[in-house]
Amino acid sequence: MKRLNEREFATPVGERSLCSIRAVMARAGDAVWQADAGGMVTNITVCRPSAGPAGELDETEIAQVEQLWRKSARLVERFSAIYHVIRPGAPNATFMIRAVPVLDERDAVLFWRGITAATDGFVEADTGFISEAAAVLSSSLNRVTIVNRLVQASIDRFCDLCAVHTFNDDGSLRIEGFADRRDDSNVLAHAFEEAIDATARARQPLLLAPGSHSSLGLENAQAMLAAADARSLIVVPLLVGQSCIGILSLAESQRATSYAMRDVDLAVIVARQLAMALENIKTFEREQRITERFRFLARVTGQLFTTLDQAGMLAFVLEQLMGDFADYGVAAALEEGRLRIAAAIGTKARLRDAAERQIIAALHERRSIFGRDGADVRRGERIKGGPLSESPPPQSWMMVPLLVGDTVFGALICCSNSHHYDLGELELLEEIGRRVSIALDHAESFARERRLIETLQQATLPTRLAPVKGATISAVYRPAALEVQVGGDWYDAFDLDDHRVLLTVGDVTGHGLEASIVMGKLRHAINVVAMYEPDPARILDAAERFLLRRFPVAVATAFVAVFDSRLRTLTYANAGHPYPILRCHDGSLHELQAEGVPIGLRSDARPGKSLNRRLDDAALLALYTDGLVEATRDIIAGERVLHEALRTQAVFYVQEPAKYLERLCLPDQPPDDVAILILNFVESQRWAYDSRDWRAARRTRREFLDALSHAAEQGSDLKAAELIFGELMANVAQHATGQVEFALEWAGGRAVLHVIDRDGDPSAPVEEASAEHVSEHARGLWLVQRLGAELKVESLPGYGTHTQATLPVRRTVSP
Repeated sequence: MKRLNEREFATPVGERSLCSIRAVMARAGDAVWQADAGGMVTNITVCRPSAGPAGELDETEIAQVEQLWRKSARLVERFSAIYHVIRPGAPNATFMIRAVPVLDERDAVLFWRGITAATDGFVEADTGFISEAAAVLSSSLNRVTIVNRLVQASIDRFCDLCAVHTFNDDGSLRIEGFADRRDDSNVLAHAFEEAIDATARARQPLLLAPGSHSSLGLENAQAMLAAADARSLIVVPLLVGQSCIGILSLAESQRATSYAMRDVDLAVIVARQLAMALENIKTFEREQRITERFRFLARVTGQLFTTLDQAGMLAFVLEQLMGDFADYGVAAALEEGRLRIAAAIGTKARLRDAAERQIIAALHERRSIFGRDGADVRRGERIKGGPLSESPPPQSWMMVPLLVGDTVFGALICCSNSHHYDLGELELLEEIGRRVSIALDHAESFARERRLIETLQQATLPTRLAPVKGATISAVYRPAALEVQVGGDWYDAFDLDDHRVLLTVGDVTGHGLEASIVMGKLRHAINVVAMYEPDPARILDAAERFLLRRFPVAVATAFVAVFDSRLRTLTYANAGHPYPILRCHDGSLHELQAEGVPIGLRSDARPGKSLNRRLDDAALLALYTDGLVEATRDIIAGERVLHEALRTQAVFYVQEPAKYLERLCLPDQPPDDVAILILNFVESQRWAYDSRDWRAARRTRREFLDALSHAAEQGSDLKAAELIFGELMANVAQHATGQVEFALEWAGGRAVLHVIDRDGDPSAPVEEASAEHVSEHARGLWLVQRLGAELKVESLPGYGTHTQATLPVRRTVSP
């Protein structure tokens, strides 16, 4: 026999290791207990110690119960056993011990929940109700499900009416479950509120029955029974330690006998099971919320650093917070002592003046605001209304500061119309605010560094390109998007005298400030040498000597050419650079092939030679760095795209051919720096304006007609030309977006109008259109043909459409 140790009754759970089922049996009283998935007991809550003297457990009986428990835990089966406590000089006490597994959605055991209770004085139906209650309360981790199942099981086995109330965070009671099996009854859940309030205050069970005396001092017991349409009523607190988390109410009117104290004992056991189940669910829900918060923070953090757009970043965060967390919210930036809404979700309201002052004061103190029921919960200050001019104001709202370094950036504000925020949710929003602050600081640092880089890059690139007689010149520099660094690419057009212009393009290997410094020095050195050395190959050799003395480990590729506008010749030499491309008037493309070793390595190779080519047939010359064709890491594909762009007719008539090539050849985020220098030998007058700017459109129309009439031969149909221009202008205004470019060219003595729109769609083939069967888009082009224009439409994938109209106008003097 094992003698029960009285100290085991008094030792609080948690001060010793609980592992064996023997520890539960040793309580010799009513208890609710819990075990882990492997069957190790982790928690015991004594509901009521056994009355009478201490007794002994039978070791053989303990071994049998332990063996049965191990088998149930291994096979995941419900556990049930009977054991006895032998008391000298008193009747033996009989106890029932039972447990059921709590499973997750995959039927894996989360833990076991069990009870032990004295069965003396209980009939089989009572123990069956206790067992069924234990099974019901272990059947789910959803509080609504188990409460509804319990009230249904209660009216099936024990009572006619059952209600479960729980406490809200603010101390008010809410109904969790209610059932009444009497069809003709019309009792409401709040019919016995006075009994519920008394039980909650005293934390003691209450029995109202004929002839019973209420220990809680209720004088109108009979009135409450009548309101509940009941003969007897049991109200039991749901206790977790010393805290009352709710109330279980049981009423009967059709049992064989009224409730007695034995029934109260039964209700207490079930209430203890319910309280433990609700507390376990609360813990599980809390852990779920914590897990979800970590997942939410990870998801938001992962996206925060994918953009450098501060407004877009704030809008993304607000969008993630909407739904379960907030009904609407804003992010405001602090500018010159006022808050400006930078992003808003779910509202168009503005900040109230009083709230704005309170928020600004809190921002200066780097503190949050936790507003609820018209007060700042943390500081106890009154807050009249919500933060925004919404009506009615939200039930609860929170504000956390956003910082950029040590400077206040602004505030993140969330509002809820459906529930009161708790401190856990405020802590979550504060953590989000800290992470957003880091992302804002990162974006600001990146933008600041980018501005510095652009300033340094512009300082090393030419501020002025020399004019080229007989050609227009355009250039573009595109920094790498994947590296926030200064690059070593450059372009330049430097006038040597009235007729000669030095054209250079190059790339210093490497990145960073050092590469940019080398590039700037080398570009200037080449320009200086070219003033007294006419041979491009020797210019490169001189640049090599300069580079080896100042930057002995640097290497650069470069193409150097001297264009003589009087002789129409191009003299050039190469230092390991991609070949420039020359487009002739017949549409053919030619690479200006010239071999040469890069600058920095030329002293170890044979001297390079300069080549010479006449440009009488030249239409366009393109010089570029390798980033233009290596943007997709496929040089062959990059060269093919470049050649296709250079073969278009539109390249001659856009305002900036270099930017045109950039748009057609480069992705949004090129991995390397790119420099492009274009000489366009096709003569034309050009105009450009935004398609939404009607004033600029009118000005362009007027200037075009003035230029046309000034050079037109007498007798030319200027009226038709004006109608054609107007029709084409209306066409692009309706179907295109962005910039529209016009060019007037005199080709073969006739006026040719070129219209290039951005993002426009080409029409169906013009020759197939008819007055009866044309789309709305093609109808304008069909009308242009009828006015005497010869039309050609060129589609520019990724750019827009080029429409060429030869007008019924001849020039006074042929070009």
